[in-house]
Amino acid sequence: RMCKMEDLEGVAEFSLKLSSYYQYITRSGADIVPLKMEVEHARNYLIISKIRYHDGFSFDVAVHPDVRECKTVKLIIQPLVENCLVHAIKKSGAGGHVSIRAFPRGDDVVIEVQDNGRGIPPDRLEELRALLAKKQKGDGYDGGIGLMNVQQRIRLNYGMEYGLAIDSAPGEGTTVRITIPRVQ
Repeated sequence: RMCKMEDLEGVAEFSLKLSSYYQYITRSGADIVPLKMEVEHARNYLIISKIRYHDGFSFDVAVHPDVRECKTVKLIIQPLVENCLVHAIKKSGAGGHVSIRAFPRGDDVVIEVQDNGRGIPPDRLEELRALLAKKQKGDGYDGGIGLMNVQQRIRLNYGMEYGLAIDSAPGEGTTVRITIPRVQ
């Protein structure tokens, strides 16, 4: 579509971001990466999606300088951003906003992915929280594949005290909070 419109700058940006996106995913041997790389991967995903959805949303990213070099599990932010786009922004039918924040909290790093979408109904929110509280996939597991994958990989690497927490209210949006240890 962009080629037909002769939007060569847009095609170039899209191609570069898509290339970076796939290089990051396929880069072997690095399951633990600096937070700045993980955030840049999520930013590339947002830029690609913004082009794809024709500017149907906005986003911002803020990472505290003290945590940029901290190590994190690879591919934990992008699935949460994807959930924002698929379950909040796209379904709302109106433009929305996604924020990514990362900051220190004591000996930990907190990463927040937030949207201003429809929010999660209280009964579904409790189901998701119960799934995230489980030690592993098992009986009663019926969805939340992206969330559970991220949760399990964080816990495998850092222990049961780390992982995801979800806050949401209908009509007010959703915040998913990742907590990991602050490791340089």
